[in-house]
Amino acid sequence: MTSIKMRRFYFQIRSANVVECIWAHSLTDAKSKAAIDWLPWWSEIEWLNPASMTDHFEWADEDHPSLTAAERNPNLR
Repeated sequence: MTSIKMRRFYFQIRSANVVECIWAHSLTDAKSKAAIDWLPWWSEIEWLNPASMTDHFEWADEDHPSLTAAERNPNLR
């Protein structure tokens, strides 16, 4: 049996000034994980293409991949 490697999926919510990274096996998996914290903004989520992103997005989740959005930003609670 082969395992699917996890990868980063990025999205933004412009009205909330958010750029987020989700570690997941697929885009479908990433969307289900994003919905846990971001469902109230679901209609505003824009999934990003990492190849077109600039260096200022590199902060996302590399230091704390297991933290939720609420843990990284207490103002969201």
